[in-house]
Amino acid sequence: MIVMLEEIVDSGTRLGVESIVMAMQHRGRLNMLVNVCRKQLTDIFAQFKPMEPKEPGSGDIKYHLGTYIHRFIRRTNRYIKVSMSANPSHLEVVSPVVVGKTKAEQFWKGDNTGDKVMAIIMHGDAAFTGQGVVFETMHLSNLPDFDTYGSIHIVCNNQIGYTTDPRFARSSPYCSDCAKCVDAPVLHVNADDAEAVAHVARVAIEFRCKFKKDVVLDFVCYRRFGHSEEDEPMFTQPFMYKKIRQMETVDKKYAAKLKSEGVVNDADIKHWEKEYMDTLNLHFELAKKVTKLSIMDWIDTPWTGFFEAVDPKKIQDTGISNATINTISNHFCKAPEPWAFEVHKGINRILAARAKMVKEGIADWAMGEALAYGSLLRDRIHIRFTGEDVERGTMAHRHHVLHHQGVDGATYRVLDQLYPDQARYSLHNSSLCEFG
Repeated sequence: MIVMLEEIVDSGTRLGVESIVMAMQHRGRLNMLVNVCRKQLTDIFAQFKPMEPKEPGSGDIKYHLGTYIHRFIRRTNRYIKVSMSANPSHLEVVSPVVVGKTKAEQFWKGDNTGDKVMAIIMHGDAAFTGQGVVFETMHLSNLPDFDTYGSIHIVCNNQIGYTTDPRFARSSPYCSDCAKCVDAPVLHVNADDAEAVAHVARVAIEFRCKFKKDVVLDFVCYRRFGHSEEDEPMFTQPFMYKKIRQMETVDKKYAAKLKSEGVVNDADIKHWEKEYMDTLNLHFELAKKVTKLSIMDWIDTPWTGFFEAVDPKKIQDTGISNATINTISNHFCKAPEPWAFEVHKGINRILAARAKMVKEGIADWAMGEALAYGSLLRDRIHIRFTGEDVERGTMAHRHHVLHHQGVDGATYRVLDQLYPDQARYSLHNSSLCEFG
């Protein structure tokens, strides 16, 4: 898995990617934090050491937390930001969060083609098929204003969900089959073949960067010791685990391959193993001397300047003048020119009622909302407003998007035309997706 992620990150920099936002379940997460996100071993060991007094905000399980790093990639001589988002034991809940973060970063960087920012979402095989939020995230992927130009999905396929066999865990032949709903290519790879893993990782990142579509890597592997440290997998999968106990570990397999090719010898392998164990032990001893931890070590969204420094004691001036109120409200009552755009007769009645309100100095909910949004847009504050039926409004009250009655698909976006230098109004209906 580390080989796969490292290859995607390295090749991503070659293809112009500058930022990767990652989501991952917690099995193997510490390994990923150290080897891909390059979090310091001393910090991780210290985080697991009991400290008094307890630091504020430390209530969550340690390996639920995230981090980020600006990494220098020697292979390409380029920097890349890698961010691992925090997420709870509800494994897949982080998937749409990470895609949303990716969308936001693309917007603020002006990355309108997804060349610079992308998401990697890691899944377990049982969770990928069993949790509906995965399907919701997939179905959002190609919708206007939700498209992030392709995520790489990596399914860590243990071939078992805790103690449940696949035949009782899903109705499809492959755990990756739900990706077919968006025609995402699926690459199945034997996780015991390190070089095959690196190869499919390169194919995946090159596909994503060329075609800007989701791609799925089905990383077919197994759990050697069961679900957790206390689990006995022989209770429920005796035949599978008899087989696993006879198998060599991946490091031994790869070492034998390299020795047979004459690339390394036993002394090289022993040297690297000792070097790594010495590194672990050194940092473990250093961690014993750490007396204070910073919660900032675990920040996972390093958007400097995102929150402006403001005086909390000073109330900001948010009022708008009568002239601005009149400009926005009059615009909200005005239909596009009838020779250019045919408005529904019912809409004309709604606009006439709004005009009457303006004349009488009264605002209903829809008018108040339009005044609020219009004033923000005037102040060049970007608004992203998405959800079920938000363009018209569920109760037919909003009508921020009007539909031409004579031309299919032609629309007039009312608040896009307020001021010539206003902020962007990202208003879009979404799928009927109530969780993702």
